[in-house]
Amino acid sequence: MLVTFDDRISIEKTSYLSQWSLNIKYATPSDSGQYECQVSTEHKLSKIVNLSVMVPSLAIDGSPSILASAGSNITLKCTVKGASNATNISWFYQNVDGSKKRLKEEKGKIVQTGAGSWMLVRVDPHSAGNYSCSTHTSNTAIVTINVVDGERIPEAMLEEELKAYTSSGTRGGLSSVTLLLQMGVFISQLVTLLLMP
Repeated sequence: MLVTFDDRISIEKTSYLSQWSLNIKYATPSDSGQYECQVSTEHKLSKIVNLSVMVPSLAIDGSPSILASAGSNITLKCTVKGASNATNISWFYQNVDGSKKRLKEEKGKIVQTGAGSWMLVRVDPHSAGNYSCSTHTSNTAIVTINVVDGERIPEAMLEEELKAYTSSGTRGGLSSVTLLLQMGVFISQLVTLLLMP
């Protein structure tokens, strides 16, 4: 007999093996703990099993925010850590008005490039918003995408140039004057973006 009132938990008996299995559907971290199986013989037999339910952690490349030029392509990649086997990843898009929908392929606009990755093709202001990936109701990673006019310098390009400069440590990289100018341009563009209605 099963001593619980949780509909997610059930016992399955394989009669020809005299085997009893405890099944837990939609396991959550709160299901972690000790489970005891007993056989009511004259000398009681029992076995205790420790269960640990682990929730994988998620990360999206470029998070928490990506600043992109209109017309450019953006790759969204969700990385799962702590999963012992293949994990289903769901992607969602939340528009600036708060509406949320599951991400799906759209010809010439959204292409799935792998199990946990998508490409947004030739983004425009309508592509802006929050993109999230999830493997479970209790774990979600979010990245915010902002799209600006094509002539502005995307954050990703500036970041790459900064990395090149700091990793080289020589005059072969960007000059400090160029670096400061570009950072000033980027900051002014970011302020303009934030002040836009």
